[in-house]
Amino acid sequence: MCLPTLTVGEISAVIIVVFLGVELSVLSILSGRAVFRPFGPDEQIKPEGREYATRATTLGGLTFAAVALLVGSFSTKLDQLSNVLFLLGLSIGLFLISYSVEVLVRIAKFFWIVQDKTLWYGFISVVVGLALFFQQFVPDVFPLITVVLITVATIHATEFYYDIRALRPLGRTEALRPKGPS
Repeated sequence: MCLPTLTVGEISAVIIVVFLGVELSVLSILSGRAVFRPFGPDEQIKPEGREYATRATTLGGLTFAAVALLVGSFSTKLDQLSNVLFLLGLSIGLFLISYSVEVLVRIAKFFWIVQDKTLWYGFISVVVGLALFFQQFVPDVFPLITVVLITVATIHATEFYYDIRALRPLGRTEALRPKGPS
């Protein structure tokens, strides 16, 4: 049996999707059943969800324009752009999910987490795609974009750490809450 050979872009996309799944799972497990409940009346989430949807459409539009620019500028070298285009396509998909889930944000906190994380991972996909582009076509800029990628990943890891810290008490409170009348 011959295993398929994955490209750098495909491997990067798999890693991004796996990390997205892990984050969603960890945050959902730590939140307990509270993640499937709506936000309280004092929590004004609708404007925040709308702002994230706006960011997602803006970044998705910019990414789509970048794809069109790359395809137009490198039409004779499209095979060399396949990794970059694969990651930019993934990012557009993640931005579209982040935008689309906005209508569900008020229904359950889980959808807010999905909206936030798909926006972040869409952005990370763009940065990884840029890193691959610069590595192949402008190698002198690659070290700079690598620093940007490491910085973005560090910021995201820090946010994830603080998300976990914020949700842990929520999950414990849910576990300690009585299940029925005493």
